[in-house]
Amino acid sequence: VPIVEEIADERRDIKVGKINVDEEPELAISSVL
Repeated sequence: VPIVEEIADERRDIKVGKINVDEEPELAISSVL
């Protein structure tokens, strides 16, 4: 996911993360993605 890494590098003032929704479906639902 190059765009996520690019945003993380450019925007140090926000936290950027990735969730594997196939492995963590409950987390994806609770985070309202």
